[in-house]
Parts: sequence; C-alpha cells; structure tokens
Amino acid sequence: MRAKPIWTYYLTAKGAKIGKGVYVNTARLNDHNRLVLEDKAVVGGDAKLIAHLVEHGKVKAQRVIVGKRVVIGINSVVGPGVEIGEGSAIGAMSFVPKGTKIPPNEAWGGVPARLIKKYEEHQFETQGQPGIPISY
Repeated sequence: MRAKPIWTYYLTAKGAKIGKGVYVNTARLNDHNRLVLEDKAVVGGDAKLIAHLVEHGKVKAQRVIVGKRVVIGINSVVGPGVEIGEGSAIGAMSFVPKGTKIPPNEAWGGVPARLIKKYEEHQFETQGQPGIPISY
C-alpha cells in the first residue's frame, strides 16, 4: 500500500496532517495523529518517523513536523519533536534525534544527523532541490 494514494488517505484518516503532493514510501510511521507532512514532502523507502519515546518510565509524545519540499532519505530515523524546515533534506540512513530543529534549505546526514550543506533558495531554480529532480 505504501507509495500509493490510498496510503496517504489512510494516514490522513488516522489523524496525520498531510499536504498536497506528499509522497510516502514507507509503512514505518508511528503515532499518525502526531505527524505533519507539508506540501510536496517526500519520505523515502523504509524511513521511520517516530513521535513517541519512553523516558524515566513515562511515554512522551511530540509532533514530528516535515516542512514543504523536504526530502527524507531511505532508511532514515526521525525522532519525536523533530522539525525539518522547508526545502531541507535528510540523507539516507541518517538518525535525527529527538527535539532536533533543522532550519530551512539545509542538507543533514549521519548518525546522529548534522549539517552537511546550506542552500540558498535561488539555487533550487537552477539546480533543483536536493533529492528532487528539477522537473518535479
């Protein structure tokens, strides 16, 4: 079902807030009612978005906010309370720890994820967004 429109409708029915043109190619999403995927976001194959954790014997849940035109690479893990700014990209097999705030137009990657490169917004017009073809 993943990567098909019915999957997006299912996630919305379970409480996820999903914008237009969002592409979700993973079934590994937890806490659907805590997920926000804004317009044209792309979640790569088997990426995990997790909006809860257990600390000191208590379950804590926080929203995961994926901004417009964000790309999350395959097999990445995004923890609770993470906010990824518009136009940013998370590299494949990266781990974004709880509470991380990623500014707009940046590429992050690694374990734990850290800044790799900053982009100027005008670069998207000539080079395309990281991970998204210019024709998108």
